Amino acid sequence: MEIIDQNWATFGFYFLSVVICTLSTIVFFLWKSDGEVNTKKDIFETINSPSLSEENVIRYSRQIALKEVGVSGQVKLKNAKVLVIGAGGLGSPILLYLTGAGIGVIGVVDHDTVSTSNLHRQIIHSTDKNHMSKSISAKQSCNSLNPNTRIITYQEALSIDLVKEIFPLYDVIVDATDNCRSRYLINDAAVYYKKPVVSGAALKWQGHVTVYNYSNGPCYRCIAPREDNGKVDGTPGGAEIFGVLGMMVGVIGCLQSTEVIKVILNDFGKGDNSGIDSSNHLPVLSGKMLFYNSLSNEHMVRLVRIRDKNSECKTCGSNPIPFFKAGIDSYKVFKGMEMAKDSFYPIPSSNILSSDNFEEKMNLARKSNIDIKIFDVRPKNLYDISHIKGSKNVLEDDVIKGLASLGVHTNSKTGEIINWPKDKNDQIKQFLVEYFQINENCIILVLCLNGVRSYYISTVIQQCFDKLNMKVSNYYLNGGISSIRSKLLKNFPNL
Repeated sequence: MEIIDQNWATFGFYFLSVVICTLSTIVFFLWKSDGEVNTKKDIFETINSPSLSEENVIRYSRQIALKEVGVSGQVKLKNAKVLVIGAGGLGSPILLYLTGAGIGVIGVVDHDTVSTSNLHRQIIHSTDKNHMSKSISAKQSCNSLNPNTRIITYQEALSIDLVKEIFPLYDVIVDATDNCRSRYLINDAAVYYKKPVVSGAALKWQGHVTVYNYSNGPCYRCIAPREDNGKVDGTPGGAEIFGVLGMMVGVIGCLQSTEVIKVILNDFGKGDNSGIDSSNHLPVLSGKMLFYNSLSNEHMVRLVRIRDKNSECKTCGSNPIPFFKAGIDSYKVFKGMEMAKDSFYPIPSSNILSSDNFEEKMNLARKSNIDIKIFDVRPKNLYDISHIKGSKNVLEDDVIKGLASLGVHTNSKTGEIINWPKDKNDQIKQFLVEYFQINENCIILVLCLNGVRSYYISTVIQQCFDKLNMKVSNYYLNGGISSIRSKLLKNFPNL
């Protein structure tokens, strides 16, 4: 019994010694680590910023590693609110990269729907989202990429009422639109509400980027001081007419998103750069424009100075006119017949066909054995892709230059004939008859995609017929091919 007690005493002594040593070691390491608890989680939390979650730090770690960003910069991005106008070619990379960068709130303005012809360049959308609202499609893609960013959608066209409602809510405005009138409205509203505008454009194989209304820099109207807010000059064109390489909007959109990040890190150009070394104040494309031309080996990338802030600018000058004081239609983006009626020399109403009576008129002419001449004034490359059977491709330049060679001159903005050499009536008539292969018993129908270019040509031709007393029936289809596509040309591409 004494032997057992002695063994237990020995065991207890050794056990107590081990416990004391272990506790001593723990106390020693705790003292050496200044009280830090050495678990992976606790070590992570001690180096983590209280402003960012553990998930945030992991997600944005490569970005935070940039000395120009850091934790304070990432917090600025998290607190920023950016409004992106347009969820198309430019908007796609802008929205994706700003979402990936951790912008806190992003607003998306776009009233259009996804179509197959968008997908080669509008990479935020996908085939299974065909006919879906672009705003909703963009939101779904952004949410999938980064659920931390709140996406707010505005599924309506840009208007004075809309900008009044939403511009005050955001810190930076991104212009990813493709028409002049929207640019002027965005600019004028942004100046009024003191918001910087990151602007970009891409066409064919090239594009450009700049920042307006930033840190006492120029606004868009300083650079392009137009009275008509971008009212159409002659025949308009864009990606649908001249084409655009998908990668171009990708390049320009990425550059725009980079400028947005710099504007935010610079505190929107307001002069408060806490958290960023003043020596590292990030340069922004204000007062400068970056041009990218992928087909130029000598000047593929150019950075040029643009006009300084104009003291007489009607938007940001010394005596500005508030943008919303203008008429409600002054910024309206006119399309088809609206644009034509607003811009060009008028065609008699009796010569204008609607989508409803177009088929009836054509069938009646065929039953009466009247020769119908259909002229498609789209560019030849688009005509070659798809056209109406029996139509002829007529190039606008050929018509205008052919008439000009005979002394007939037109106003390039309105299509009105401003000079007519009466001594050349016979020659002008011969040109029209031979070029269009017409006679006075036929019907002419001039078409384009949306009814704008065709209106311009139609009004020029009609004036010629009137001056020459030619009794040719010259018709214009309101809205162009697009107006009859869903009913009569279901497989016709949007070109």
